[in-house]
Amino acid sequence: MTQIVPGSTRFARLEQLFNDALALTPEARSDFIATACAGELDLQHALNEMLASVQSDETGVRASIGHVAESLVVPADRSGESIGPYLLKSRIRYGGMAEVYAAERADGQFAQQVAIKIVRGDRPLAAMTALFQAERELLARLNHPHICQFFDGGSTTTGEPYFVMERLDGIAMPKACLEQALSWRMVTTHLLNLCSAVAHIHGQLIVHRDIKPDNVLIAEGPTGPVVKLLDFGIAGTLSEAHQHASAPQQNWHSQQYAAPEVVAGETAGVGADIYSMGRLLQDVSSLFPKDRREEILHIARHATADVPARRYLSAEALATDLRRMHDRLPLSIRPRQPAYLLWRFVQRQALTLGVAAVVGALIVFALVREVKLRQVAEAATVQAVQERDKAEAIRDFLIEAYRAASPEINEGRDLPVSELLDQQVAALQRDGSTLAAATRVDLLGTLGATLMNLGRFDRAEHALAAGEALATAHGQHGDVRWARITLARAQNAQRQDRFEQSEQWFKDIDQAAPWRQAGAEALDIESNLYSSWAVVKQRARQLDEAEALIQRALDARRKRDEMTGEVSETANLLITLGAIQSARGDPAAALTTFQAAHAENLSQGRAISFPHLALLGWLGITFDRLAQPEQAEPYLREAIDVAEQLFQKPHPKLSSAYGNLGTMYLVNGRYAEAGPLLERGLKVLKEIGDDSSAVYQTRISNLSRLALEREDLEVAEPLLAEVLKLRRTTFGEHSDRAAQALLAQARLALVQANPEAARTRIAEAEATLQKLEQSLADPLWPDVFLAAAELEAQSGNASAARAHLQRLADHGQLAAASTSGRDRALWQFQLGRVLQTLQDMAGANAAFLEAVNGFGGDAVCQHPICAQIQVHLAELAVARGDRPDAQARLQRALPILEANMAPQSRKLLLARALSESE
Repeated sequence: MTQIVPGSTRFARLEQLFNDALALTPEARSDFIATACAGELDLQHALNEMLASVQSDETGVRASIGHVAESLVVPADRSGESIGPYLLKSRIRYGGMAEVYAAERADGQFAQQVAIKIVRGDRPLAAMTALFQAERELLARLNHPHICQFFDGGSTTTGEPYFVMERLDGIAMPKACLEQALSWRMVTTHLLNLCSAVAHIHGQLIVHRDIKPDNVLIAEGPTGPVVKLLDFGIAGTLSEAHQHASAPQQNWHSQQYAAPEVVAGETAGVGADIYSMGRLLQDVSSLFPKDRREEILHIARHATADVPARRYLSAEALATDLRRMHDRLPLSIRPRQPAYLLWRFVQRQALTLGVAAVVGALIVFALVREVKLRQVAEAATVQAVQERDKAEAIRDFLIEAYRAASPEINEGRDLPVSELLDQQVAALQRDGSTLAAATRVDLLGTLGATLMNLGRFDRAEHALAAGEALATAHGQHGDVRWARITLARAQNAQRQDRFEQSEQWFKDIDQAAPWRQAGAEALDIESNLYSSWAVVKQRARQLDEAEALIQRALDARRKRDEMTGEVSETANLLITLGAIQSARGDPAAALTTFQAAHAENLSQGRAISFPHLALLGWLGITFDRLAQPEQAEPYLREAIDVAEQLFQKPHPKLSSAYGNLGTMYLVNGRYAEAGPLLERGLKVLKEIGDDSSAVYQTRISNLSRLALEREDLEVAEPLLAEVLKLRRTTFGEHSDRAAQALLAQARLALVQANPEAARTRIAEAEATLQKLEQSLADPLWPDVFLAAAELEAQSGNASAARAHLQRLADHGQLAAASTSGRDRALWQFQLGRVLQTLQDMAGANAAFLEAVNGFGGDAVCQHPICAQIQVHLAELAVARGDRPDAQARLQRALPILEANMAPQSRKLLLARALSESE
């Protein structure tokens, strides 16, 4: 950090900016600060902190300025010094009172990595010693898994007190939660652990008084990330005597997170820590689903009441309400009104009540129908008696199914919904007399569709196959019941990527005639048939056929709605149409279609639904393809919220929600944020036993791409091998997907300087493309030509390399108007590398500059690939003696590479070497 010392020119400027900002309204200050401090983050930070510290009188204001400026003076770095048996390795941070260093045991007795906190050498030693001793005594009394552990203490040879504590490589909790897009459940776990730590220190009659993001870290523990509370520099005991002794420290608290009584210098009890935790709750509230977010904010408002007596009385009380929020129980701080209690009960029991409501509604329907049939039966008609018997049979079956879910029948356990459905399927297959065949077919179809929506595809196929066989055996082949259950089988196969089987069933239904005579019901089947079929055609890249099918589906849906007088529900079909338009390469048209579907869903109250979840993903993806990631991110985050509400257990759509946001981050070069989301999406799939579906393949493919772009070669190699195996198994040896996987392995081999492996993969990819249709192969040929050229250039075969570049020029894709700017930029980057290896420095420089422009130009490009291009341009600048240009490019590139590339990345190592030579 740049020093800002009282009396310096920069301090005078800081004071002037502060006075100028005070003259503005609070609303206008943000824009003023952003403009006045552009490019000077230290000034911006200092100015924001001073404005937050403003007091009512001029003396207080001046004191605030002096305090901030004092805290910004940088103490001399003591790295390399020995303190007791420890060697200071590097400074972690410093504040107004002390510094913290990473250190290691250096006396040879045993290895130990620690952190050492030591009084700043530029502070009055006598004033600090008592305070430091108090902090050491407090830490020594604490023993909790979520509190930074105290090891040792002492004084240096020059008298500065220090103590040794657990070394934590962590991130401030709100930042970690937001950047890693942690699930609300994980955030709740961290908050509960923090409450436990705070309750422990209160139990020791200690109040922290400085709980803020920098003092609450998410660090890696033995079994995963853990929350850790640290820095007890202004903590004190709950006795008035200690409070009085601590008074001089009160200027060191954080204005934003400190309770009003701490800011005012008054006695601070446990309520001060409750207030600070309430502020942390507000920081992470955006990660919670909408209904729980309202509860979290209600808890936070109670915790941050101005008067301590109106807050939670203890950290345990705060934790209790967090648990109640998690479990959908009524909060202790909410009035116990019947409506509120009922609302929380319904939320807790949503699934159970949903199943019970469906079964109960069917029972009621059967009973009502039975009454009516009994009235009709008085006429003694044969038909009425048959209908009455049918209703009684349905009633008896459903009552028995409902009874089977009772814990009293199941050894005291709640029967899972899928197991209940399995029992009903088995009962329907056994039942040969009480229910008619047509009724059993209907029920098997309903149960099979439910199992499919639960992601239990094998069980769904079992029920649906039984229903179709029963329909065929009783002469119903081709009628409405048969069509519905066969369509469900096709859709179930489609979800498992068994596209050939699903398309054959679609054709069977389309060619059957009897079901088309069923009026509105037939139009409903027709709409679902053609929309599902369109998705299969889209996956096969048969886009003309796909669009024709989806238009037929839309026509059928509109005719049905007109016939029945129902409100038109076309959002699902519009989503499919938009996906086809997107596949055609027309994202603008797709966006218009998706926005129409979005407006329909919101107007009809379908914001929390499976189709709307898919739509949010498509909107995010489409905005990203239109180079508007800032518009994409809110939709993709909302999709995660919706998915977590819809799926309380692992589900492929939950994986997709994580994966879509992770992919957007990956495409835009936000690697640190992309990795955790992609891995979380993969973890969900593994938890449900999925290791081959299209969703799984996408997740593995994106993780391999991330590893390859980061040059994390050890991680990339096994992932790329798995991707190739899956692509060949699913799409065949000679498919564009297999060719893409082969080219990715070729790029890996080129980075590894493994020419033989690269040559083999390039040859396999070229042979694959030669057997594909031209439309599928065209976008991939430039990758083949450039990879082959790069291989020959690395091998010293200049003429062969130039021959491949001529093939690239003859192909024309690099200059085609249809080629996206990002694709062209990546190809220019690869072309520049080839030309640089061939010693064509002017050509390489031109290609690299065009590649940078494809990423938006020098001024705005923050993508790690763009940073890699800057490194190559810096190399060329050094070669021609233009060291200022090289230095400027390295200054832009190196921080981006440090933040995103693997530690052993060759581009990162090259950038460091060039920077050091400069």
